[in-house]
Amino acid sequence: ILAVKLTHFEADLARRQHLANAYDDALAGVEVQTPLVADGCRHAWHQYVIRSARRDDIAGFLREQGIGTAVHYPMPAHENPGYAARVRCVGTLPETDKAAASVLSLPMYPELPADVPARVAAAIGNCLSAAP
Repeated sequence: ILAVKLTHFEADLARRQHLANAYDDALAGVEVQTPLVADGCRHAWHQYVIRSARRDDIAGFLREQGIGTAVHYPMPAHENPGYAARVRCVGTLPETDKAAASVLSLPMYPELPADVPARVAAAIGNCLSAAP
């Protein structure tokens, strides 16, 4: 299966890039933080992850609209019992904690219909325009 999928890798990557651009455009002006890609880097767009202090509100609202989301990394590594012996942390990591509390993965896969990023962004805008 992977050998066959590899023959589609570049096309799938290009499609994911197109979808990420569509999300970027559709979310411009919406009060969420979109992913940044450093100059000279190429992103695989395995996930399209936004950040918002109202992450749970957005996820619930999108779920009501039939739009799936995920929180892939809800716990920072320094708080994960499985990493306790591997991660040494002196003091607190407030930015890491803030990221873990605010990240939300939006639908992203090569076969995603072209209109989905705009629909998802509009739903997020509607959610955020409602009172918290």
